[in-house]
Amino acid sequence: MKLRDWVPATVALSALALIFLWPVTIGDKVLSQADMLYMYPPWTACRPADLPQASNGLLSDQSMHFYPDRLFARAQLRRGEMPLWNPFILMGTPFLADMVSAVLSPFNVFSYVGDLQRGFGWSALVRLIVAGTGMFSLCRALGVSAMGGLLAGISFMLCAFQVVWLNHPQTNVSIFLPWAFLAVQRLVERRASALVMLAMVVGAMLLGGHPESVMHVALATGAFLLYCLAHDGWGKGKEWRSGKALVGVGGGALLGAGLAAVALLPFLELLAQSGIWEVRGSFERNPFILPPSALLTAVAPDFFGNPVFGSDGAPLNYNERTLYLGLLPLLLAVLSLRRLRNDGRVRFFVSLGLFCSIIVLGVWPIFDLVTALPVLHHAPNHRLILVLQFCAAALAGIELDWIMRSEPAHGVPEPFLYATAVLSVVPLLWWALRWLGVVSLGPVAARAALQPFLVGAALLGSFWLLRHAVIGARAWGVAACLLTFCDLFTFGYGYNPAVAPDRVFSCVPDSIGFLHRQAGIFRVAALEWLTLMPNTSMAYGLQDARGYDLPAAQRLLPFFTAGLRGFSNGALYTLQEIGAPTPRLLSLANVRYLLSDRDLAGSGLGWPQVYGGEMNIYENPAVLPRAFVVHRVETVPDGDTALQRVADPSVDLSAVSIVEAPASADELRPLYDAAPRSEPSNCADTVEITRYEPREVQLRIELCQPGLVVLTDTYFGGWRADVDGERRDIHRTNFLFRGVYAEAGRHQVRFRYAPASYKVGLVLSVVSTAAALLLLLRGLSTREAKTR
Repeated sequence: MKLRDWVPATVALSALALIFLWPVTIGDKVLSQADMLYMYPPWTACRPADLPQASNGLLSDQSMHFYPDRLFARAQLRRGEMPLWNPFILMGTPFLADMVSAVLSPFNVFSYVGDLQRGFGWSALVRLIVAGTGMFSLCRALGVSAMGGLLAGISFMLCAFQVVWLNHPQTNVSIFLPWAFLAVQRLVERRASALVMLAMVVGAMLLGGHPESVMHVALATGAFLLYCLAHDGWGKGKEWRSGKALVGVGGGALLGAGLAAVALLPFLELLAQSGIWEVRGSFERNPFILPPSALLTAVAPDFFGNPVFGSDGAPLNYNERTLYLGLLPLLLAVLSLRRLRNDGRVRFFVSLGLFCSIIVLGVWPIFDLVTALPVLHHAPNHRLILVLQFCAAALAGIELDWIMRSEPAHGVPEPFLYATAVLSVVPLLWWALRWLGVVSLGPVAARAALQPFLVGAALLGSFWLLRHAVIGARAWGVAACLLTFCDLFTFGYGYNPAVAPDRVFSCVPDSIGFLHRQAGIFRVAALEWLTLMPNTSMAYGLQDARGYDLPAAQRLLPFFTAGLRGFSNGALYTLQEIGAPTPRLLSLANVRYLLSDRDLAGSGLGWPQVYGGEMNIYENPAVLPRAFVVHRVETVPDGDTALQRVADPSVDLSAVSIVEAPASADELRPLYDAAPRSEPSNCADTVEITRYEPREVQLRIELCQPGLVVLTDTYFGGWRADVDGERRDIHRTNFLFRGVYAEAGRHQVRFRYAPASYKVGLVLSVVSTAAALLLLLRGLSTREAKTR
């Protein structure tokens, strides 16, 4: 590909992306749907009078998860600390390792070095440009004309997958799909620099925060590798070259994994200890499929509703079901089927697209065979719609190229005209059936049916101009690109809300102010998950026992589902009702305040109400401190027994702790049969928290007799403890928490999070970065030598 082709296309795609996102880049808005918070307590207290509803309530993850994550990561990095541990949710949980936080994604740098709020818009802009230029570059490498590549770039850049997930970590990965294909093709063509290119693509994807999307991109890229090798030939004398290409691809992938090892290894450690396998492993059949009716969204994306307009019906939700990539690219992709015999590119993209369609729609038996494989059995494979839209965009570019080259001799093919007319009116006919009462659809269906009709009419007009030689092939190609952009702009503009900066976590309700004024270290929890939604507390410096994270420690599943009667789908841990063990477990988890938008006077909770207003706040009179000491332990053989004993009201957890038969239990032997004091003593135990940071907790203690110092933070591998500088074992205590043995007397106890997975990963990342730079410099020097 020549530079004179790439530069104008990059400028054009960048300009279109800037137009699409102008309010949150050159405008004064922020790419956020945080105005959703005003619909729920406690933010209802400061809801603006001119805000009747949320801009897009479906995108709640942006406020519940991504903004608080970015805020926390920014603060830690600016302090010179890698954010390895998050103390604000779930009694403490790994942060860098959860992947979804995408701490080291290159696109998050905008939020770290500049304005946090504006950073979301600039990050989205760069991602769209990367997607569009990658698609253009791939098409040019496949022999498609610049105009065909530009159309494919526009379609892929603004297709439904990129738009609906624009402010999510999915698009940190999806945008690299064409770049992965391009790197593989260049490796097969024996271009040495492509190995570093592939490594950078793989590394960026793995740091992007969505491993499932990385898997889907890897599967599609593997299929393309086989196509390239077959296209290059397996005949005599070519086996060696094919073997070198396979080694190059494998080396590039490994080098990319090494670049991301600093986050990848902690993620694998967390994944092995998480509950996600337990939740999704129970599926008899992978449930992540789309019904055939979802195919209508390829023509009319809003046919089943749109959350922006307050209407979003079945199937699934808008983000998961929408297949739109523009009406013209869809028509061109369908028309390309006539080239199956004489164009290997078409055969490949049609085959890959058909396979993805089978998986997305759950067609038996291929779907069942594929999803029976490890990992794929657990994954939401309906998101292969990314690859499906990618294939359609590539086919559209190829077909546009064919039409432009054959136009002087043949004109626009009649089947294309017929297909345009049919697809344009099908949504209107379907809407007519609704009007006649034959089918039931939402109120947005009429508007959804009108859009493809208008776009189809414009397409037919442009075809007429081309057929009658009013405009030439090149002018028609330009018109096709502009019409596709206008079509996708109409579809996607505004789906990701642009709001005023003062509506993004700027409101501090009085109830939050009340909690800020309370002394000490404590946690809060809310009875309804929409009251102070999980993770939003992070933005206010409040620690919440609940949480929204994936993956998370396996013990959280039974603790919430069986103990706190909370709901969990593997990611969302909340409280749903007050049962018999609820007050007891909340006390153990250091929850001092329970929040609710209901009156809990008759609930049996028995906690006094200390605040009333936009939400009610109840104080726990029996809350256990964040750190305390017991002088007696009870050992149990396993976690199930531990949870039973912890939930047993006859066990006084302020005096005795439940420890699961530790391997090195000798030091706890003085505590097995220790009897409680029967008479007063002048000696009193003290436990004081002198430092509480995400990665380090320090205690000053004074014990009258040997005891177990209990810290009610989540037990997880990677934490180390020492007493007066001497390493001590951390015992799994009270099912979920940590305990350290200490002798009588005054001591300094220190907990430090320093997982070996992070240390090893950091070394691997540094070594891999150095190796990539050396390979890159070698490639540049070799190229310079060849040009002399």
